[in-house]
Parts: sequence; C-alpha cells; structure tokens
Amino acid sequence: MKKDKTSELESVKLISDEIEIVIEGKVNED
Repeated sequence: MKKDKTSELESVKLISDEIEIVIEGKVNED
C-alpha cells in the first residue's frame, strides 16, 4: 500500500511539472 501511495505522488508530481511547462509556454506566447 505504501508503494502505491509513493507512485501516486510521483504521478501527481509529473502532472504538475507538465502543467507548469504548459503555463510557462502560454506566458511566453503573450
């Protein structure tokens, strides 16, 4: 169960990183 929680957090972190990249890209477009 602890292992699942860890991989879940890693997935959330990866998604957060992708969102940050998208936001930075939109800011650079303006």
